[in-house]
This record gives sequence, C-alpha cells and structure tokens, in this order.
Amino acid sequence: QELPAGAMISVPLSKADLMPFMTPEIEFAVFLSPTSCVVSGPTQAMNEFAERLEKRSIGFRRLAVTRAFHSAMMDPILARFHEVVRRVKLQRPTLRCLSGLSGTWMTDSEAQRSSYWVEHLRQTMRLGDCLSQLSSQTLLEVGPGNGLRALAAQIRLDPEA
Repeated sequence: QELPAGAMISVPLSKADLMPFMTPEIEFAVFLSPTSCVVSGPTQAMNEFAERLEKRSIGFRRLAVTRAFHSAMMDPILARFHEVVRRVKLQRPTLRCLSGLSGTWMTDSEAQRSSYWVEHLRQTMRLGDCLSQLSSQTLLEVGPGNGLRALAAQIRLDPEA
C-alpha cells in the first residue's frame, strides 16, 4: 500500500507487436500466450499507452489493480519483502508446481529460496509457458470466468507453442 499507484493492461498482441507502443516506464508483466501480454507501469504512462493503442484501434483490457506488479515500481519494497520471506520456513512442494518465472517445472531449491519469491514479485511472469507445459493435460478452471480456458485454447492452437 505504500507504493505509488500504478496500472496494468492486458493486450492481445505478441511481445514483438507491442514493442512499438512501449516506453521506458512500461514493462512486460506477464506473457500470457504467444499473442497476448500484460504490461505494467505508472498510471500516467499506462494511460498514454492506452491512448496509443486506441489510436490504432487495438483492443485492450485494464486490470482491476492499483499497483504496477512485476515492474520497477515494486523495487522500493523488494528488500523488505525479502526479509519477510526469509522468516518463513520454506519447504519443498508436496505437489509438482510450475514456476511463473521460468515457465517450467519449479525445482525444490527454487521453492525453498527466499530470493526466488522476491524475483516472482518483480520479474515478468511466463504464464503462457506454464500452460504450454500442461498442453497435453486436462485442465480444470476453478473460479469465476473462463480466462484460463481461453488462454489454454490460444496456446494449443498456436503452432509455435
């Protein structure tokens, strides 16, 4: 809550297609699929980003957040967050988990390393890569909406995934 306000926007474009709209203040927060990303940054920069998209008639969705997660705007709290996580007794997972950082299966050492969780707060998440790891599995979406199903369908249909 101490951090300045920020925003996040989901755009159905690839990283390469979004690059011309990016500025130094805006960062990729999540790679949802090969053709969908979430960007994050200060509110004013994100409003200007949205205006650039609108001028090109590119659809987007603002996320219901008040902070710019997975961006430099998290930097002021990383050391303090690290201290909090270091006090938690981290254990190896009892179930296999995917890493949002790498998009591959999480290792026991990652799960037990406090700095991993700090990186998780700051770095770009690779949700699309995680879903690709599960492409041959049956997925169950629990909760409102069908966002996971829609992303999984994009990844399964993408010939490069």
